Amino acid sequence: MIVFLNGKFLDVKEAKISVFDHGFLYGDGCFETLRTYDGKLFRIEEHIERLKNSAKNLKIDLPWKNEEIIGWMKKTLQKNGFAESRLRITITRGKNDFNFVGAKKPTILIVVSEFIPHPQEIYQKGVSVKILEIERLLPQVKSLNLLPSILGQQIKRENNVFETLFINRVGKITEGTVSNFFIVKNNTLFTSPEKSVLSGITRDVVLELVTELQIPVQEKFFSLQECFAADEAFLTSTVMDIAPVVQIEKKQISNGKVGTITQKLIDNFYHYIQKKND
Repeated sequence: MIVFLNGKFLDVKEAKISVFDHGFLYGDGCFETLRTYDGKLFRIEEHIERLKNSAKNLKIDLPWKNEEIIGWMKKTLQKNGFAESRLRITITRGKNDFNFVGAKKPTILIVVSEFIPHPQEIYQKGVSVKILEIERLLPQVKSLNLLPSILGQQIKRENNVFETLFINRVGKITEGTVSNFFIVKNNTLFTSPEKSVLSGITRDVVLELVTELQIPVQEKFFSLQECFAADEAFLTSTVMDIAPVVQIEKKQISNGKVGTITQKLIDNFYHYIQKKND
């Protein structure tokens, strides 16, 4: 595997980061995960803008132009040569011993691995999720501080479910460990307010699609009880696309099958991808 680290393309065995790097010491940094469709990185410009926004909120000054970063990403992709790829770009504040501030040269790392899609069964039959009472710090930042997500992933594994949803201190569902969450009630789509969660790239595509399909949408918080009473529910993320949810906390959603609107969005999402790649 070839990675890009601080200006060099290296075999992964040769790539080394300082033990004083703030990403290692403090989780002081941000990242983005992208995937390819037909070998092409999806919405690369939007991912770069979100990366820059995360860095700005963390007060990490990025010395590179968008074109440079995109060029490194594409070259790392080519050097690894997978048919379909998952790419992660990580930025840290850099190294400055044990001082919290003052590092002036950020670290940049790009890693590409083979993209392994989820089984088609999850899109045909839907998935189950659990709930975790926890909140993410700075939800608009895709931060390296991933303790809530790590704990959520542990719950996911222990309970053999597909995803864990976060519920905040006032009992409202916010998002998943690696996903955004939607419910459908009375032919209207509901999702958490954009400024209160990480604004997902796939989430943005879904909001574009519902506008084209003339499906009403409201950005509002909703309770677990409202989720139980929903007609449909689904998750979105770069690596899962649109995944129907048919069970929350062992409680079946509606008839326990993939909903009509969810299926329509799945179909239109892949049509959108195909059109973009033509």
